[in-house]
Amino acid sequence: MSNQGTRQPAGTLKISKKVIAAIARTAAMEIGGVASLPEFDVSMGERIFSRGFGIGPVRVLLSEDFAEIGISLNVESGARIPDV
Repeated sequence: MSNQGTRQPAGTLKISKKVIAAIARTAAMEIGGVASLPEFDVSMGERIFSRGFGIGPVRVLLSEDFAEIGISLNVESGARIPDV
């Protein structure tokens, strides 16, 4: 029997939440209308009870099939939020 035409997964790849957060932070800063990302003082309780990696403005929650990324932004004065 031949396996021609069917593809089998070659392996797995795991990317850390910190790397995903760094990429998301960089991508957010490249969007027109974004002034900066806020600096947060995260309480100890929030660190303990957080669902995902989230110290600062970027939060990453990984599941088996997807990544949920939340980003807090400071928008430039006069920028339209729906456009950002």
